[in-house]
Amino acid sequence: MSEEKNSDGAEAPIDHAQVLDACADFDAKWKAFQQRFGEALNKGLANLFQGLTGVSMTPPELPEEEQRMVFDGETPSLEQIGKKLAQGKYKNIVVCVGAGLSTSAGIPDFRTPGSGLYDNLQRFDLPTPQSIFDLDYYRTNPLPFAMLSREIWPGERYRPTPGHAFLRMLHDKGLLLRVFTQNIDGLERLAGVLPEKLVECHGTFASASCIDCRHPADPRDYLEQATAYAAMHDHTSSSSSAAAAAAMSEEEREAEARRGAPRCKQCGGLIKPDIVFFGEDLPPAFAERRMEDMPRADLLLVMGTSLAVQPFAGLPSHVGATCPRALLNRDVVGCFDHSARPQWNYRDAVCQYPLDAACALLAAYAGWTKDLEAAAAAARSPPPPTPPRPFALHTL
Repeated sequence: MSEEKNSDGAEAPIDHAQVLDACADFDAKWKAFQQRFGEALNKGLANLFQGLTGVSMTPPELPEEEQRMVFDGETPSLEQIGKKLAQGKYKNIVVCVGAGLSTSAGIPDFRTPGSGLYDNLQRFDLPTPQSIFDLDYYRTNPLPFAMLSREIWPGERYRPTPGHAFLRMLHDKGLLLRVFTQNIDGLERLAGVLPEKLVECHGTFASASCIDCRHPADPRDYLEQATAYAAMHDHTSSSSSAAAAAAMSEEEREAEARRGAPRCKQCGGLIKPDIVFFGEDLPPAFAERRMEDMPRADLLLVMGTSLAVQPFAGLPSHVGATCPRALLNRDVVGCFDHSARPQWNYRDAVCQYPLDAACALLAAYAGWTKDLEAAAAAARSPPPPTPPRPFALHTL
C-alpha cells in the first residue's frame, strides 16, 4: 500500500486508527449482509418447501403472550378443548381423519405391520402391495381391485364407528365446517355427514367413471359388473387353470385378466369408482377447500392418521396461528411431534387412547355424552365406549 502525499508533495503518514475503523465498519456491514442474506435464503427455502409439501418449516410468528392466550393461560389439553366446546367457543371445526377412524369397524388401515391392508394382499399376487391402487397396473389387470372393492364397498359389510358418530354429532350441532378424510370407505356419509361437508381427499365409491374418456358411470353398475367379473375368475385358483395361465404369453394373460372387467358404455374403456389411484390427481375440492376452510377454522381435530402422505399431511399447518389443534391418535405424528421444537407446543393437545374412547372422552369433557349416544344411534354405529376414568389427560 502506498502512502498518500501532502500538498507539498511529502508522503502523509497512514492513520492506522482510521483504517481500523474502516475495516471494523466493513466487517460489521458484511456480517449484517450475511445475516440478511441467510434469513432471506432460509425464508425462500421454507416457502418453497411449504409450497411443494404444504408443511411449514417455521413456527407461527406469534408473541408469547398471544400463544398463552390460545388456551387462556392453561396447558393445552383435551379437557380444555372440551370446556371451550361446552362454552360455545368453537363454531368452525375442521376435522382431518385417516384410516384409524374405521379400524374398529373391522376395516384394516394401510400401514400397520401385520394387520394393515398392504401386508395382507398376497392373495392377489401383486408386483407390490401398492399396485392395487396403481392406475397403470389397473389397465393391465383390474381384477385385484375389483375383488377388493367388493369386500370394502360402503354399506355392504361395514358400519360407522363411534368415531364417525362423533363427526355426526358435530354436524348435527352445526359446528362442523368440514371433514377432510383420507378414507375411501364412505362411512362418514353412512354416519349422516352430508356430502357438502366432506372433502374425500382420496376419492369415493359414491361415483364412478371411465379411466379413458372420463364419462360418468353408475357406481352400482360397476359393483354389479365387478361382482360378476370376480365370480367369472374365481376358477383361476385351481391347479388346472394355473397351469393353463402359465402356458400363456404375457399379452394373453393380461387379456384374460381383463376379460369381463367393468366397461364404459360410451367407449368400452375400463371403469372404476372415483378412488384416487397413484398417477391421478386429487379432487379439485381438496385444494379449494384447503384454501377456504383452514384459515376459517377455530378448532382443528386430527384423528386416526399417520400424517405420512402428502399433501394431506400438510393440512394441519394451514390453520391460523391461534387455532387450537388436537391429535387423537395412537402415535404422535407429523407436526404434532414437538420433541425437537418444544417452543412450538403452545396450541396442541394429544390423546393416545383408542380413537373411539378418545372421542367419548372429549364428548364427556364437553358434557355431550348423551348427545354422542344419540348420534351413534342415528348413525347406526355401536354405542360409544365409557370414557376412561378418571379422565386422563394426554398432552405433550
